[in-house]
Amino acid sequence: MTTEVLGNCGFSPFPARPKAGGFRSAAEFFTAVEKAGTSINRAFLTGLGAVRAFVVGDGADAPSAQDVKTMQREVARSLEEGTFGVSSGLIYPPGCFASREEIAEVARPAGAAGALYATHMRSEGDDIEAALDETEFVARTSGARPQISHVKLSGRRNWHKIDWLEARLLRMRDDGLELACDRYTYTASATDLGVMLPNWVHEGPAERRMQRLGDPEVRGRVEREVLDLHPEPEYWDGVLISSMPNGGEQGYVGKNLRQVAEERDERPIDALMNLIASQKQKPSVVFFSMCEENLRRILSWPFVGVGSDARARSHTEPATEKPHPRAYGTFSRLMGRYVRDEKVMPLEEAVRRVTSMPAGRLGLSGRGVLREGAFADITIFDPETVADRGTFTEPCRTPAGILHVLVNGRAVIKNGKHTGALSGRVLRNGQ
Repeated sequence: MTTEVLGNCGFSPFPARPKAGGFRSAAEFFTAVEKAGTSINRAFLTGLGAVRAFVVGDGADAPSAQDVKTMQREVARSLEEGTFGVSSGLIYPPGCFASREEIAEVARPAGAAGALYATHMRSEGDDIEAALDETEFVARTSGARPQISHVKLSGRRNWHKIDWLEARLLRMRDDGLELACDRYTYTASATDLGVMLPNWVHEGPAERRMQRLGDPEVRGRVEREVLDLHPEPEYWDGVLISSMPNGGEQGYVGKNLRQVAEERDERPIDALMNLIASQKQKPSVVFFSMCEENLRRILSWPFVGVGSDARARSHTEPATEKPHPRAYGTFSRLMGRYVRDEKVMPLEEAVRRVTSMPAGRLGLSGRGVLREGAFADITIFDPETVADRGTFTEPCRTPAGILHVLVNGRAVIKNGKHTGALSGRVLRNGQ
C-alpha cells in the first residue's frame, strides 16, 4: 500500500478533548502525524461518531437543534482543513444512537462539498434491507456521495440475499446515486466483542456499562436479546478472541467463545457478559460469518473496491495478539488467490480496484495512476508469486511477492525489506 484512508466507521481522533487524549481539530492531528513521520500517505475522513461524542456526549439522548448546528460546524471545519468526507459506524456507540434524520443533517456539509459519506451500516444481515434504505435516505438528503464500507451478508441465514443485494445496489446507482462499495478478501470480519450486546448496554461511559452487566435483571434482559438473535448452539464456535486488554486473561487469545466458556466453567452467554463487564476496553474478536461464494460474487461487481478494514499494524505485533490477517494480506490475497488462481477478475481490473478507482472516489489528483508528472506511488510485485501468508493462528506475516514500494518517489520497500524511509504525507482534500 502507498496510501491508506483512515477515519472509517464513525471513528476519528478529532474532534475530541485534548485532555482525553484526542485532538481538537483535524488540522492539529494532521500536524502531529506530519511531525511523527509516515512511510505511506494518509487521507482522513471525519468520524460522525466522534463528532456526536464531542458535541452530545456518549449517551443515547437525541441532539437539540443547536447541537445539530454545532455538529454541522465541526464537520464543515474538518472538511475545510482537509478531510475527504464523513463516516458513520451505526453498530458502535455513540453512532448507533443517532437517527437517520440526525445523520443526514450532520452530513450536509459533506454533501455541499461533494465529499463522501462512508458508512458501516446499521445491519449487514438480518435487517440489511432497512439499513440500505437508511443509507439511501442519508445520501439523498445530505447530498454526500455514499460509500458502503466492507459490503457483506453476515450470518448463514442471510447468505441467500445476494441476488437481492446486487439488484438493490444497482438500482441505487441507476437512480442517480454515485454509489460505490469496498470489501476485504476474507470471509471473516473483526471488531470488538461489545457489538454482540444490545446498543442500550453501551450508553454512557465504560464504568456504567460494567456496572450494568453486574445487575442480574440487566443480565437476564441481555441474555434474552442475544439468544433471540443467535439461537444456534454453534454460533459461539465462530467468535474468536483476537486480543485482550492489558490486565485481561491473555490465554484466551486464539480461542473461540465456547472454548473460553468451558475454561471458565460458564455458559457462552455468561462468558460474553463477564468478559465485557470486567474490562473498560472491550476484547477484540474475529467473526466467521460469511461465505466464499458471496465474496467472489461481490468482488466481481465493478463498483466494489478493495480495502483492508484494518487498523495500521506492525510486523512486530505482540505475541499475545492475533489480529485478523487482513491487516497484512488483503491486497496480496486479491492478486494471488482471486486474480491468478481463481480468475475472478483480470489483473488489470484488480489493479484498477486498488489504485485509480479509490483515488478517483477521493478526488486525489495525480495519484492512483502511472503517468508522467503524477506522484510516484508505485508497488512492484511478481504476479506469479504474490500471495498472502498470514493465517488466523499466525496472522502477523507479511505477504510474498512484493518486491519494491515507492512512496512519493522514494523507496520505502526495497527487495522486500523496509528501508526506514518516511516519505509519506498527510493528504488534504483540495490540495
